[in-house]
Amino acid sequence: MIQHYLTVALRNLLKNKGQTLISAAGLAVGLFCFALCTYLLRYWMNEDNEFNNKKRIAEIVLVQDDGHLVSGTPAFLGVDIRNKQFPIIECITRATYNNPENLSFEISESKTLPYQLYVMETDTNFITVFDRHLVCGDISAINKQPNTLLLSQSAAKRIYGDENPVGKKVIGQDQKAYTIGGVFENFPANNSISPYEPIEALTLSVLDGFLEQQIKERTGCNTYALTLPNFKPDDLDKQLRDLNLRVLLFDKNPSLVRAFQLGHTKYKNTGYALFYGFIFLIGLLIFLSSLLNYYSFITGNFYNRTKEFSIRKGIGEDKKHLFFLLFTESCLSLFFTTIFALCLVELLAPGFQFSFFRIQVDFDSLSLSGQIVEYLLGCIMLSAIICGIVCLRLDRISLIEGIHFSRHRVRNTLLGIQYFIALFFLSGAAIATLQTRAGEQQLFSSLNNDEKERIFFVRTDYQYMESTYP
Repeated sequence: MIQHYLTVALRNLLKNKGQTLISAAGLAVGLFCFALCTYLLRYWMNEDNEFNNKKRIAEIVLVQDDGHLVSGTPAFLGVDIRNKQFPIIECITRATYNNPENLSFEISESKTLPYQLYVMETDTNFITVFDRHLVCGDISAINKQPNTLLLSQSAAKRIYGDENPVGKKVIGQDQKAYTIGGVFENFPANNSISPYEPIEALTLSVLDGFLEQQIKERTGCNTYALTLPNFKPDDLDKQLRDLNLRVLLFDKNPSLVRAFQLGHTKYKNTGYALFYGFIFLIGLLIFLSSLLNYYSFITGNFYNRTKEFSIRKGIGEDKKHLFFLLFTESCLSLFFTTIFALCLVELLAPGFQFSFFRIQVDFDSLSLSGQIVEYLLGCIMLSAIICGIVCLRLDRISLIEGIHFSRHRVRNTLLGIQYFIALFFLSGAAIATLQTRAGEQQLFSSLNNDEKERIFFVRTDYQYMESTYP
């Protein structure tokens, strides 16, 4: 019987080769676009998941009276919390913002090479809190040595290749001399510590550094605490609120010290949720449009053969055989869709990179293929439901009704939904275009075209300025 089902299904698909190709290819493109969008959504939802201690890491923040969070924390806050000896804290660490620095690396006794790396000033507890293992280097020796620099695996590979860099000298852009003390395991790209730039180097025990100076009334670093195994960041937050610990900044009212689970601070989640939610909505609409087009063809093909099915019913074929006949045809069409979709992944995904302002995400072909297979399994289940509904519908009509059956109602319903989606896209595009034009007119309303063409942009960030050190 299986061979019979496959033969009949293939015959009917080949009978409408053009429509079969268009519907399968359209669904494949829709699946591919939806997989790209949900890949970004999963990337955001899986933030920090590669940290084994994620549920125990607390991010210490300052909350103003109006509920807004202060950007960063002062360097002395971590020391104050450590001195209070909270019983549920295993260790606490501080880290400055991840900024690019121009460094000169000793390659040999007579050769140095300049590199620009993203550097954070921190302490050895940073490695412990985020569970990064040292690939080479001794943590006890690092703790005793001032002005130590740790390289990530990728940075060490790029600069020194397979050579062990421990003991090499490094000169910073502030002319401070560092000694490479070890190489740490790469931080995952999908992290909330530095979501936009890679963590390539850590400077520890910096003499007269930002952390050592502990400047009052000035933020400039982030503070993290690792709770004991039986406690969570919420427990630490409760103790901090009970203590009513506050910090005075910028001559304003003192800000309350709070603790949130890593990556759960409000100022990060709000913007991300809106941005990735919009991307998911776009992918979902594209997928629904292609899915409706596909099932419009499938159901139309089924109802075009109502006469054949009614005759089969008349000669004694039951609903079970009819269901398997329709389901086999649907699965065979989805098989062709799978081939198209996986071909798109292999051809296009390796060169794709999502870039929006400072957010950059590279797409992994294997993960995308896995997502497409998951969604196709959902399509198979939906096909089974549709085939079951069609079988029930055909079982209720007589032979004469089946010969004169019309499928216009089903087709018109599916087309109406597709028109609504298309109208949504066109309206959104028109609104975005009009808003952009209105913004440009308001921004440059006093300038003519010649004056607009003479406007140029100059970067004055310190990394773009030429060094003036002697």
